[in-house]
Amino acid sequence: LALRGVCASAIVLAIALPAGALGGWRMGLRPLVALRVVLEITTALASVLALARLPLATLTALMMSAPLIVTTFSMASGMEARRMSRFLMAAIGFVGVLLVLQPAVRTSAAGLLLALACTLSLAAREIVNRRLPAHVPSMLIAVLTTVAVTTAGCLLAALQPWPAPGGPPPARSRTARRWR
Repeated sequence: LALRGVCASAIVLAIALPAGALGGWRMGLRPLVALRVVLEITTALASVLALARLPLATLTALMMSAPLIVTTFSMASGMEARRMSRFLMAAIGFVGVLLVLQPAVRTSAAGLLLALACTLSLAAREIVNRRLPAHVPSMLIAVLTTVAVTTAGCLLAALQPWPAPGGPPPARSRTARRWR
């Protein structure tokens, strides 16, 4: 997350600054914007930690269920019209996710919990997106989330050993062992 974040932050800032997208930076202090940033961080961290414990296909299949969660929650909370056909389609979608996943006994429980946390955080982020006022610039949100995820990635990187390019892999840290 750290290296990716530094590059992504540089690119996003290079686009946002000339466009003047940071002129209304005070809009970024709104509680909903802060919540959206926190959810972006938890989604990114949970996905990276889950990837260390699960195959990419498993994590991707779980993350693809986020729109089903958003749809179900939106209907249950009254944000969208409740229709039996939508509930039925969401249920069929969840069954499809289970068919793709085919949960096995040997699958890492910690990895599945992290993937579930990632998926729920992703769904919550999208629900918060729907609640953001229209006048909050998308570019401001992009800058805030990119810089926040980069900061979280750098903090996480400080806790983990870094391998030298082409060198032997580093010894596993206590943090990595604890999550296995």
